[in-house]
Amino acid sequence: MLVYCFIFLLLNSKVNGSSLQNETETIGKCDLLVGQLLSVLTSASDLQGEVNIDSFEKVSSKYTAVTECYGTLKSASAKRLKQLYNWRWEKHYFYAFKMVECFGKIINDQFSGNDSKCDYDITTNNLTKKRETLVSGKLCILSIAKEMCHSAAYSYLKIHYNLLSDTLSIKPENDNCESLHSELIREQCELVEAKIMNFSRKTDDESLSANNTISAESGHLCEVLQQCREDECNFINPEREFEICGVFPSNDTETSGNSTIIELYGALRSPIQVNSEVGTCASIVDEFAFIVSENTISSSPAYEYTLEICKNAVDCYNSLGNETAEEMAKSYLAICDRYQPTG
Repeated sequence: MLVYCFIFLLLNSKVNGSSLQNETETIGKCDLLVGQLLSVLTSASDLQGEVNIDSFEKVSSKYTAVTECYGTLKSASAKRLKQLYNWRWEKHYFYAFKMVECFGKIINDQFSGNDSKCDYDITTNNLTKKRETLVSGKLCILSIAKEMCHSAAYSYLKIHYNLLSDTLSIKPENDNCESLHSELIREQCELVEAKIMNFSRKTDDESLSANNTISAESGHLCEVLQQCREDECNFINPEREFEICGVFPSNDTETSGNSTIIELYGALRSPIQVNSEVGTCASIVDEFAFIVSENTISSSPAYEYTLEICKNAVDCYNSLGNETAEEMAKSYLAICDRYQPTG
């Protein structure tokens, strides 16, 4: 009798082990939609050029399908993926409608001295004050957009001004530097960096103090830049600006700032936890989606690294050993081919 019980338990454990393996080594419930989105993103290079509403709407519909799919699932990984794809969609929307250039013009207006059209400061690191400034300065900021920005950016701002105010003044929890908020703060840091460097080139020696620091009238910019250095989502490392501002990191403190968005991914992000809902390849595919998303809006896309991660996704799907997974592998292989070196 004991022998029969042992055999039963042994067989049952094998069945359960097989079930567990099948539960985790699966195609994710939204994988097909994610693959379709990535296919469109990797062929929608015109998002970096003139605004193409038709192209963007196609991308937008794919993002919507992905987020709605993850929204039907219950696991923490699925909820996280929905959040990540929502942030990626927001950034694409912002870039496609020329809002990055417009945001720069709005920021630069406050550096124009007597020629400034508006009396405001949205570079403040105090998010409450930033929001108050955005609310009180709405009409003036819209006038700058109308006069100086692309018509698509002005249209965006007229519709989404309150959303932009929320985005700039509210930092999402656990955004791992992927949200539009973090993107715009990085952009702000780069604009402040450029302004300080420009100031240092134009300022004569008499306006500099004995230790070669910037004059008190621009002390606020130095405060903003100091905050940039301390922000984990900022990946510029403006050593010369720190010298001008008289701000030096201590010997036992490593200067903040990552040189590339790829390093940022590795340093800050936690891999998506695999489960039967999101599938075996979820973490690899999400890393690939992250890089593709950044490439689409980047002026210097990381194609070599993208190809490497893309091949990892192909290998993952091939390892699952079923017909659907093989089809997924083929679709990703076609995407990988777009990143192959030419010539």
